[in-house]
Amino acid sequence: MLTLLLLQVVFSQKILDSPLEQVVWCKSETFILSAKGMLYKNNTSEMPKLISNLTIREILQSEADPQVLYILGDVDTSYVTQNCGKTYQKFKHEKTLHDFRLNPLEAHSLMAFKEFRCNATTDNLCKEKYKKQYQIIIEFQIVLLNRTRDAIWDKLIELPEIPDSRIVASYLSDQGHVQVSYSDDYFKTTQLLRNNSYGFYQTKEYLFILIDADPFSKGYDLEVIKQGSLTPVELVLPIEDHQKYTFTVLDTVNGSIFISISHLEDMPKIMNIYQSDTSGTKYTLSLLNNVRSLDTGNCDFEFIIRGIYIANIYDNTEFEKFKLRRSTKNTDELLFEQGGEWHAIKAPKYDYKGQPIQCNGDCSLHLLGRSEAPRNRIVSHSYITIGTGNTGIYLGNEYKTYLSRDGGHTWFEILDGMHIYDIAENTGLIVFVSDEDIGK
Repeated sequence: MLTLLLLQVVFSQKILDSPLEQVVWCKSETFILSAKGMLYKNNTSEMPKLISNLTIREILQSEADPQVLYILGDVDTSYVTQNCGKTYQKFKHEKTLHDFRLNPLEAHSLMAFKEFRCNATTDNLCKEKYKKQYQIIIEFQIVLLNRTRDAIWDKLIELPEIPDSRIVASYLSDQGHVQVSYSDDYFKTTQLLRNNSYGFYQTKEYLFILIDADPFSKGYDLEVIKQGSLTPVELVLPIEDHQKYTFTVLDTVNGSIFISISHLEDMPKIMNIYQSDTSGTKYTLSLLNNVRSLDTGNCDFEFIIRGIYIANIYDNTEFEKFKLRRSTKNTDELLFEQGGEWHAIKAPKYDYKGQPIQCNGDCSLHLLGRSEAPRNRIVSHSYITIGTGNTGIYLGNEYKTYLSRDGGHTWFEILDGMHIYDIAENTGLIVFVSDEDIGK
């Protein structure tokens, strides 16, 4: 039996030199990083003098070996500990490096990026989006790849034949081609995946590559490489003549892909959601007019539990008005059960005071999505789901906090106003902090 505990917190913190930035647990040790770059261990400043004199920008903990921590300084000196802080080893690097990424399968290699200064008057390969130099630090030795747009450690980790060192990168080749390639030997040799591409996005089962549309279309096309293959295959949509301008991969669980696509160049905040077959290449239309943020690119589409999703859309009548006035706040909140259809979320019967809620006809529950309120978006763990919103015909601006204990089917209004909340894994403990208390 699951015991549900609700804990409402105002605000409390250990007195640090500045606000809390990061907490890392390493066995029985606790590392705390403040916003000003001061590193504390076990709530004290008991760090070696060499490290305590540094300004720390970030702590990285290895997925391959959780006892390995990289303590990254904000200049050219960093440290690594193999044993949760019993001993430390210093390593040097260029001070302009940023965006450090640990290899999830190997504890002693990480990559980082820096701006690549090329001469636009003499270097015809110099392009704005590829002014990055990519560096790999392996046992503190440096490997370089210039004119890079992005690079990641390969995530297709289920296949034993893929080496732990495999890296996928998008970059300009020496011949001036924009390409996506992978390498198993830190780019001494490469395997071309796609030439004339703009970038890629990878999950554990699929690699998506963005390319130009055919000569008769505007926008872009998307190709997908499924786990175990090296051949890109173009996505097949139910309507072939639609232009495609923006893609967002929403979910890839259970061998099926949910992807959001913008077909309107001047209205990129309105998307259509498509669902693939098991091949990942053939798609059917799942939902029209999904809401997307222009600032972050996030779509209002939330995974609740296996086979159940919640999404926000612009309703059809408002969408027609949107074409004329280019703005609207009226959205519907819909719930989808895989194998079924999208439908409105039934409103709770009682408010947080225990009084009946009058919500009939087209009235339903509407919850804020990540496009509009990232801090108050839907949070879900196991069958428990929490969200912020209102009851009515559309999503409004007077909010309450709601909870579901059955994967989004039945909802309860539990608190007045907006809150920040989180669910502790495996315990059923839920923490709420009122928006009004943030920053106090």
